[in-house]
Amino acid sequence: GTRGYVCSKNHYQTQLALRGGSAAESLQTYIGGCHCRRVRFSVDAPRHLVCIECNCSICRLKRNTHFVVPEHQFRLTQGANHGQLTTYTYNTHIAKHLFCSTCGVCCFYRPRSNPDGVAVTLYCLDPVGVGVETKNNIDPPPPHTHTHTHTTIETGGH
Repeated sequence: GTRGYVCSKNHYQTQLALRGGSAAESLQTYIGGCHCRRVRFSVDAPRHLVCIECNCSICRLKRNTHFVVPEHQFRLTQGANHGQLTTYTYNTHIAKHLFCSTCGVCCFYRPRSNPDGVAVTLYCLDPVGVGVETKNNIDPPPPHTHTHTHTTIETGGH
């Protein structure tokens, strides 16, 4: 099922706890990137993804549905050179929102609540038969708060 929670210090640990999983859960490799394909990445994540739909000021505007993994499970395979990625920060400047300087898509970012992790945008993954169940029945929050809705994803695997 789908559950909501307020932003925690360790999104990936919370995700594992919500699905009843463990850190030893088998991972699969997902491939993804931006619209123009100048930024590409691979990420090791569970087959059963628990995604977060954040409503902070920037994520709400981007409709950012993402999952967070430890940094060592994310690999930028294309786009690190030649100024292809542009970084946007605001407020505390801890979160690093990276986007393609050509098409403007934000495929991933370093979240303020989890600076040792990478938040990967779900819809930037290459299609792999991903089914999405989303429930977002929360009232609009007051400005400058973080409320999350979880999206449960089952994939067919590679």
